[in-house]
Amino acid sequence: DSLIPLGIPVGSLGVPAVMGVWGRRPALLVSCFCMILSWMGVAFSPSTAGLLIARFVSGIANGGFSCVCNAYAVEVSDVSVRGVMATMPSVGVIAGQVVTAGLGYGFRYYTVALINCFLPLLLALITVIWLPETPSFLIIKDRDNKARSVLERLRGPTADLDEEIAECRRLNMATRGSSWRNLLHPHILKQVAVVNAIFIIQIFS
Repeated sequence: DSLIPLGIPVGSLGVPAVMGVWGRRPALLVSCFCMILSWMGVAFSPSTAGLLIARFVSGIANGGFSCVCNAYAVEVSDVSVRGVMATMPSVGVIAGQVVTAGLGYGFRYYTVALINCFLPLLLALITVIWLPETPSFLIIKDRDNKARSVLERLRGPTADLDEEIAECRRLNMATRGSSWRNLLHPHILKQVAVVNAIFIIQIFS
């Protein structure tokens, strides 16, 4: 499992690139495929090296999911429930870890891997295919009519869609000039250092 943290930064950097170019839903599909491949590798790998590679791919998938799931949950949810929705991916991760650990007491590791592969992940993959793209991404790509259609499905016909579209556009314009150099600001560096320190302590504890 020590290779999972090595794969997480790869997914955390690679999947957002997919999110920015092709959208949140394709990024979800990429993450799902990576996770399915990783569990299949755990189940069927004939060697230790193959098992380690599978766990590294699992880290890539975890890093991707951590970015795209939170982004999707926030961008499709209404303001009144956005805070709760933002926490749901983390709750799901913890619940999945508990269930997987519980299965490990009754089944061999390859059986647990196959259960994780074919039950939640294939279900997620099928679900993602039918999910709409987020309105925020559609507005970034100047597809306002499609964004309006998605918002109407999510909010209902009585919602003030014009105001929400305008707010999305304002937020997108406000963040358009951001870059990696913003991470070098002292107050941001401090926050990043604290988060990474907690993450490192968690890994080695």
